[in-house]
Amino acid sequence: MNFLVVVPYLINEGATGYEMPMGILYISSALKRAGVKTFTINMNHHNHPYAALQEKIRSDKIDVIMTGGTSPCFSFLRRIFDKAKEANPNIVTICGGGIISGDAVSAMKAFVNIDFGVIGEGEITICKLAEALENKSNIAEVQGIIYKDGDEYIITEPREEVKDIDTFPSPDYEGFEYGKFLDKYTAVIYNDRMSIHDIESKFGAINYTRGATIIGSRSCPFSCTFCFHTSGKRFRQHSLDYIFNELEYLINTYAIGWVSFEEELFASSFKRVEEFCRRIKKYNIPWKVSMKVSHMSEDMVKIMADAGCVNMLIGIESPNKAILKSMRKKITLEQIESALRLMAKYNLGKSYGNLLFGDIAETLEIAEESLKWWREHWEHEMYLNVIQVLPGSYLYKYALENNIITDPVQFLIDGCPYVNVSKMSDSEMEYLKNKILCLKKFETRATIIIQESDYNSMTHTYNFDWECLLCGHKQKENDRNLFQAAKISCQNCHKDYIPVMPQKMVDIIENNIEKYIQETDYNVGVWGLNISTYFLFKRSKLAQNKQVFIIDDNKEYHNLKIFGKKVYSSEEIININLNSIIITATNYYNLIEERVIKILGGNIDIKIIYDFTDDFLMQ
Repeated sequence: MNFLVVVPYLINEGATGYEMPMGILYISSALKRAGVKTFTINMNHHNHPYAALQEKIRSDKIDVIMTGGTSPCFSFLRRIFDKAKEANPNIVTICGGGIISGDAVSAMKAFVNIDFGVIGEGEITICKLAEALENKSNIAEVQGIIYKDGDEYIITEPREEVKDIDTFPSPDYEGFEYGKFLDKYTAVIYNDRMSIHDIESKFGAINYTRGATIIGSRSCPFSCTFCFHTSGKRFRQHSLDYIFNELEYLINTYAIGWVSFEEELFASSFKRVEEFCRRIKKYNIPWKVSMKVSHMSEDMVKIMADAGCVNMLIGIESPNKAILKSMRKKITLEQIESALRLMAKYNLGKSYGNLLFGDIAETLEIAEESLKWWREHWEHEMYLNVIQVLPGSYLYKYALENNIITDPVQFLIDGCPYVNVSKMSDSEMEYLKNKILCLKKFETRATIIIQESDYNSMTHTYNFDWECLLCGHKQKENDRNLFQAAKISCQNCHKDYIPVMPQKMVDIIENNIEKYIQETDYNVGVWGLNISTYFLFKRSKLAQNKQVFIIDDNKEYHNLKIFGKKVYSSEEIININLNSIIITATNYYNLIEERVIKILGGNIDIKIIYDFTDDFLMQ
């Protein structure tokens, strides 16, 4: 039989990259080592991915197709199996990963057209299932699977987790064109997570765009309520020999410039960290890890920084004691703040961790206190997110038991949409979600409000002096277009900021737009929601004007209200009765102009924000 292992098409609309799903690469290696006739395809590397998949099935006469992923991946996993059945109605379909392990029966019902699901760690299970299919032996004897028998779903005996994970083969890099992945996508995924200036000052001009991931361990002994461990409950680490053999292979084969070690508990043993740092230092390569704050000491952080660690991602989740307890984090605020100070002291990375909102114990008052703490610690670039309830987690079981999720099959089909498990009312939660999304998109980086500047009305650029809020260093920026809000970095400490136009210019723009509306009685659409536009509305009264509308085609923004104003998509503007468009996304003026004319016709006044930055309407 011919088996096909598939890396799904993971590049979402508008995105330019994806993260390689390493679990699928391990599955492919296990099958090949077992002697199974295995074909592979990475759909992300084809212009017409689903057509390429069907052609692969036909040309290689595929009998069995397998892929997998997490629960939010349902829609494109189902499409893979649909297309596979179109190409070969008799093909056997197998799915694995968190989408099956989280709630196996609901997943099988949602998919309809898959024959087998693999529950838990898949390397041994998939080989045993392949053997049973080829030999036509009793499927029920294969541990760790689910399948349908008549109207019933049969879940076989669980497979015991492998104690020594060094026995697994290395990932099948070649089978899924890992070199092409490095060439095209890793800079997109990781570039903003690492301080390139700091890396180059320490390591020289490395090829930082090529970054690989090494899986150093599996699972986690902790049980945070929002988390689900697809590879089981037993925490197991690879030996350092296994890890460094993998590193040597990646450096020699793919010329990687840095490496990310993906482990839940990288620093659970000081002795292991010490030995790791001693061994990695000779490679003179930057690396990043995830850490638990309760494991971090100054001695440990110091030796890691000295050995080339340039970035740490820590699990913060909340600064509130009650929320941390409810989440079962088993950490304290004191440990969090100590970890942040240590990482800042040793210059370890730009993105320090997440704050998660929407826990069972969350109230609006607690959430506002947490956001206040976040603002007070502005020097650390911490991400803000709302908890997503995923099958397999404690929160998922809680939502089922309390009828918050009433139809788990439809929940999966819908892509695991947000559900409110907190103490907040739905209206309070909507308010908080909107606020967090605004802060996340527009205020996560520290902002510098320009005080005095030279504005060039011909080029629409600013020259200005500014002072770093962190280290106090004074410096000058020239020829900055603040409607194309690129970050600025301190020349001394390299802290990133977003420069925001002077209040004087905000007042001029506000007055000119208001004057324009008064003279024309036009309904005006402001097209392009970016950081500059956000702060324009924040620092003026334009959001209060009922004749001003905000337009942007970024789907994530369509859930937002900007200071009370809904964000409209281009498809919706036909219903607003607009007379004029002001384009603030200046880089895309021509594209937006073309789209406006296509939707609304030529009978509309199209302007650019620069038309309102001088006093031409006041004369």
